[in-house]
Amino acid sequence: MSYRWTLIGLLGLLLSLGQSQFAFADPIVNGDFGAGSSGWQDTSDLGTASFAGGQATLSPVTDDSGLAGSIAQGDFLFSGALPILLDSDVEFLQFDVRGELAQDPLEVLSPFPFLDDYLAVSLFDYDDFVFDLFFALDPVLDFNVGSVFSTIMLDISASAGRSVGIFFDLFDEGTGDDLTLFIDNVSFVKAAAPPPAPVSEPGMLWLLLGGVGALFLGRMRARRTRSS
Repeated sequence: MSYRWTLIGLLGLLLSLGQSQFAFADPIVNGDFGAGSSGWQDTSDLGTASFAGGQATLSPVTDDSGLAGSIAQGDFLFSGALPILLDSDVEFLQFDVRGELAQDPLEVLSPFPFLDDYLAVSLFDYDDFVFDLFFALDPVLDFNVGSVFSTIMLDISASAGRSVGIFFDLFDEGTGDDLTLFIDNVSFVKAAAPPPAPVSEPGMLWLLLGGVGALFLGRMRARRTRSS
């Protein structure tokens, strides 16, 4: 899972951005789970998924490990559901998540003790697997373990305008602990339109034009260098 460490750095950058920079796109169906499981598919393997109290709960099975609780929307792979057609201006997938850890003395330990239980978020492309996106979130480094939810924003701009299935999967890695996940407020987010630029004073306008001209010349030189 080497991509996990790349993701951790990306999440740190995304979470440092202010929420005011974004505007919500059309919501995912029943993203707050207020209507229970409506719009969602239970794709659990060695675990369970439940919907109560306005949230989804992904749970493992005691004394076993692997893909545990799992939910999806637009699961065309296993449930035969229609995929989700994303808006062309979607930038992020946002959701709230928290975890709870409990010891599992009966669990068979993994030969890879450096792996933690984790949440995997996947977007499977309906037309071309080349566009599939995968994210892995660590319960210590990426979101809270306890009673407080963490808000996560994942960059899914590469899937904008495409048809996808979205999966939230709990993976139990045989650590001797069982991770339970609570997920809420799933939504698509797009970048807000930039505010109108203020009218520049004459002196500032010339400086701005000069800067744009220098940037243009620099790019032209770089292109010539590459072409030669």
